[in-house]
Amino acid sequence: MAVNKAIVIGNLGADPQVHALPSGQSVANLSLATTERFTDRNGGKQQRTEWHRIVAFGKLAETCAEYLSKGRQVYVEGGKCCNFENGDGGRPERNWAAKSQAGRSNSWSMN
Repeated sequence: MAVNKAIVIGNLGADPQVHALPSGQSVANLSLATTERFTDRNGGKQQRTEWHRIVAFGKLAETCAEYLSKGRQVYVEGGKCCNFENGDGGRPERNWAAKSQAGRSNSWSMN
């Protein structure tokens, strides 16, 4: 048995980019930033930001386009689909396919 599920909460780096596939199905691409804040061994405050590419299909893609915008905090639930290398040879970006839920997160605080 295998499980491919992830929940990501972060801020959108840009407005959703929506286009249609040749079949007519809508696709939304979102760029989501998650930031981890921590104290290092020397007591210094550190933070690390990771970028995630999110892909939503169908009605969910249309809903994302209608309600989400750059800077909004969002909750995404879905599964990992693939990794891509950065163009500059840096760390691979994380890529997720939103399967059933994506929306504004009004009740979460990212401190």
